[in-house]
Amino acid sequence: MFLLRSSTKLWKFECFHFPTASPSNIQGVEVHEGDWETGDSIKIWTYTVEGRAKTFKEKVEADDEHMTITLHDIEGDIFKNFKFWKPVFKVAPKQEGSGSVVTVSIEYKKRNKDIPYCHIKESLFCSLVYALQFLFLLVL
Repeated sequence: MFLLRSSTKLWKFECFHFPTASPSNIQGVEVHEGDWETGDSIKIWTYTVEGRAKTFKEKVEADDEHMTITLHDIEGDIFKNFKFWKPVFKVAPKQEGSGSVVTVSIEYKKRNKDIPYCHIKESLFCSLVYALQFLFLLVL
């Protein structure tokens, strides 16, 4: 379960490394409430989608039993079109040996039915997960 512990550590305490892993997607992560050492701290992210700067404020929930990391978005640009937006990262050890697979799912509710499904934000998280595999090698 090394990857889960490492993922939890990154999301809860060391997400300031994310801009290093994926600078074209994530430009900054700052503590809004609490500190880098407290798991229930609130952080503000600055990120780019389709060349536009965006922000969101979140709180991380790490569930070691179910091997998930959930971002509880509190406020930000995403709420212009969505009532809620909750990315969930599920870590599953590979059957054939070392390593793990990370699956990203996003629970959301649109403000109205006319808002198109947003593949862009989904691809943002997928590219972030891809970049994080290299970050694990650098900081762990």
